[in-house]
Amino acid sequence: MKTHESANAAINAMLDSLADEYTFYRDESTTVEKRVLQQQTKVVDHKMLDGQVGYIHIATFNSVNCVPETARALIELKEARGIVLDLRDNWGGSIATTFDVFSLLANSGKFVTMKGTTDNLAYSEEMMLGVDSAISTLDGVRAEKQRLDNVAGQKPIVVLVDENTKSAAEMLAGALRDNGRATIVGARTYGKGIVQRVWEFPNNTSIKISSARYYLPGGAYIHRVGLMPDLFIDTSALQKVKNSGRTLARHSARGFKLSSSRHKLAGLIQAEQTSAGGRLSADSDEVSGTGRDRFLSEARMVLRRKLVSLAKP
Repeated sequence: MKTHESANAAINAMLDSLADEYTFYRDESTTVEKRVLQQQTKVVDHKMLDGQVGYIHIATFNSVNCVPETARALIELKEARGIVLDLRDNWGGSIATTFDVFSLLANSGKFVTMKGTTDNLAYSEEMMLGVDSAISTLDGVRAEKQRLDNVAGQKPIVVLVDENTKSAAEMLAGALRDNGRATIVGARTYGKGIVQRVWEFPNNTSIKISSARYYLPGGAYIHRVGLMPDLFIDTSALQKVKNSGRTLARHSARGFKLSSSRHKLAGLIQAEQTSAGGRLSADSDEVSGTGRDRFLSEARMVLRRKLVSLAKP
């Protein structure tokens, strides 16, 4: 092979033979784009609801700014009596970053166990949180480092998830629940229970290869299964309406004339939106929790019940 193009083609052919959707080659533009995303800011949104519920939405765990922005959100919401942690549409990211966010929310507990291969050798790694340290045990060898402080204290937490909550986001939700720190509300999550290693090369290309399975603290392996929330909200009908609405919007934007049946469908969509109590599209209001959001409403109700229970003598 005498050109980058022929080398890229050969690499892609080899990786495609593995038939793993999470193993792939990144060309120069994709690798550079990934680095840019790692520097992204404003990945955490927060606000106070009803004067007593702190709402935090984390968009991704890929950014190096995720942990400081989450810590800042928790500090600014220190007067909140409980926290709604919104992980909807979060596709995951760095496990180390996610573990640090876990540290901001919990006193102690197991975070995750990973079993896979590295350099052609099998390995097992467990990550857990001690009162004073973050602990990693690799093939029986224990290593400790200073942990981040628990900024959330003992405030009750409700985690919001949906079918787009994926990978490290599922890891965090499951770890919080398995350690008794949170209740999960929403739809069944995506179900990505494997992790990848990334090799970067001098010519600004990289390869991402699946290297391990991960297991939640309770032992569950969620790949292609997902997490079932404690309070399940059926979104199948709403998703169908969303998809229909997007199709209509695309047709309208392209100047297509709607048939009478399409007009009827538009009416049905409007009726479904009204019966659902608000917008169904993933607009900024819904993501930030300021719209009439069924998921968020249910989460707030669960949190209120927790607060009432804690207040009882």
